[in-house]
Order: sequence, then C-alpha cells, then structure tokens
Amino acid sequence: MGVLVFLVVLVGIAAVGYWQWSNKQKRREALGAFALTHGLSFSAADPGGLLDIGFHLFGMGQGRGCENVMAGSWQGLPVRQADYWYWTQSTDSKGHTTRSYSHFSVAVADVTAWLPALRLEHENLFTRLADHVGMHDIEFESDDFNRSWNVKADDREFAFKLVDARMMAWLQQAGGAVCFEVYGGNVLVYSKRLRVEGIVTLLEAVKGFVDHVPKLVWNEYGKAAS
Repeated sequence: MGVLVFLVVLVGIAAVGYWQWSNKQKRREALGAFALTHGLSFSAADPGGLLDIGFHLFGMGQGRGCENVMAGSWQGLPVRQADYWYWTQSTDSKGHTTRSYSHFSVAVADVTAWLPALRLEHENLFTRLADHVGMHDIEFESDDFNRSWNVKADDREFAFKLVDARMMAWLQQAGGAVCFEVYGGNVLVYSKRLRVEGIVTLLEAVKGFVDHVPKLVWNEYGKAAS
C-alpha cells in the first residue's frame, strides 16, 4: 500500500511539472509570435542585462530572474519588454523552508536623459499603513491624485517637476493597474504578469508616460543639457 501511495504521489508531481513546463513553452511561443508581429526581437533569456538597471523593483526579493525578452522600437521609442519574477524565502517553526514567487510583466524605455530615481505606485493598505508610521510619500496639490498614487523620490524638487498637472491628469486617466519608475536613462512600467494579448497595453503605457514627461524635465535633465 505504501508503494502504491508513493507511486501516485510521484505521478502527481510529474504531472504538475509537465503542466508547468507546457504552459511555460506555450507562453514563450506566443510571446515570440507577438514579437515577430510587431517587429521586435525575441530572446528566451536576458541578453542585455535588463536587471542591471537600478530600479527598486529589480532589487526586491532574495532572488530574481528575467526571461522572454522582446526588444526594439515601439512607436519610435526604444523599448524592452520581459517577464520578471522574484522570490522570498520563509522558514517555519520546524525548520522547513518555502519560497514565494511574485511574477510581473515589465517594459523599459530608453530615454535621452539622466533622471533621479522616482517611483509611482498605487496607494494600497500597506502604503497607507506606512504613512501612518511616518514613512510618508510626496503629497501633491490634487487630493484625488494623492488618494490614488504613492510617489517616492529622494529628490522632491524633481518629483514636482516630473509630476505636473498634465502628467497627473494622464496618470489618473490612463494609469490603470500599472506602476512606474524612472532611473537614470530609463523609464519602467510594470504590472502583475499579463496575458500575451495584454502586452500592448503595457507598451502603450510606457510610451504614454514618456510622451507626458514635461519639457522642463527634458530641458534640465536631458543629455543635451548636461
């Protein structure tokens, strides 16, 4: 009886493993087809070192990875799009360790500027709790915007230059479920992992964000100004 139970468990583990592998292959093939349709290159790995960019998101967790990378031009903007994940590890009272994975779809645009680090995330229970214990975000003149977005930046002056009234209005209307970061010569937009048909919205979001960066920012932080 014990042998039978062992065999059933073994078959179950193998079935789950095959299901995960099959789904991974199907997604990879679908993303490759998406890239081909839209004139983008595709790589199962991360040949360009996307995670070397110092975004806050890319430093989270105890381990992380990037795969299914598309690269090229989206409406004239140099972009890279990928599946990103990180994991955290916990140990129970008996010393057993488990890993918890978080999966994202990310798009990174290259811009001709050098921008201070800034994060635009949606307000949630955790960000509101952080505000209550003194970890305040940057507050803007619009109460509606403050209720919707949590803005973190060491350079507050830059934050007010970047997030002007026009940018606020666009974020309120088009921000959706995505979050943004800027750092150096790059802009990041990310969300929980999307189905392949949802990748277009991510690329449109990073394009829209770059299009709404104020001229003042380009003038002061653009590479031509340095």
